[in-house]
Amino acid sequence: MISPLTLALLEDSSWYIANYTISTEVPFGRGAGCQFAHGGCAIDGDGAVQDVSSHAKAFHCAEIGEIGCDVSHSFKARCDLVHHSAKTDLFAALSSPSSSHNYVCSMYARGAINCADEGAMRALPGEVYGKSSKCFLTDQGEPMCLQGTCNEVTQSIDVHYDGEMFTCQRDGQIIDTRKRLRIECPKIAAFCPSMICPSNCSGRGVCDEDRDGKYTCICDDPFDESPGCWGQTGLWSDEL
Repeated sequence: MISPLTLALLEDSSWYIANYTISTEVPFGRGAGCQFAHGGCAIDGDGAVQDVSSHAKAFHCAEIGEIGCDVSHSFKARCDLVHHSAKTDLFAALSSPSSSHNYVCSMYARGAINCADEGAMRALPGEVYGKSSKCFLTDQGEPMCLQGTCNEVTQSIDVHYDGEMFTCQRDGQIIDTRKRLRIECPKIAAFCPSMICPSNCSGRGVCDEDRDGKYTCICDDPFDESPGCWGQTGLWSDEL
């Protein structure tokens, strides 16, 4: 995985011309704005979470042990404080026991269950595990693994449950089903990071939100009509 930020760093060195079409957007903090970078959560001296700001709720959690969805909505996991250390193995760092020093904000990271694992135990009625399954919050006290796909045409999420298909058109939207299950729509930018202004507009444009809440790149080059302001780089990639 190569993020647009990594490619931009290489391009700024003036040694490279980056091909942003091969970049992959990172879901963590995606679409949360500058407040997310300057905000965060408050931890007291005992390592307990005091507060998680509203713009960070899609990425952090406040109640240790609570079960929810990870930032990419690929896993069901429990809320835990992640110890900031010099470990090179990210997954080992996420699963390490908490200690009393150098905490960062809490995340859904402990005991992760992969929704894409078809062999996983189906603990809740109606759950579906598989390649197209994602984690969704519900009103049942536990999230569910359901089929969820990104609809690039409408910039929405299609959710399947009990033979029905529902559409998440905005962040936090509540879906009511026939079986009285309520599903909370995730943050679309984190769930489908490449669908919202692909490649972060390659640093050659701005990400614009219209009145309907849809995002598009407005490229610096008025003749560049590519979704991610890829310009000639995008054309070369298509030709190859």
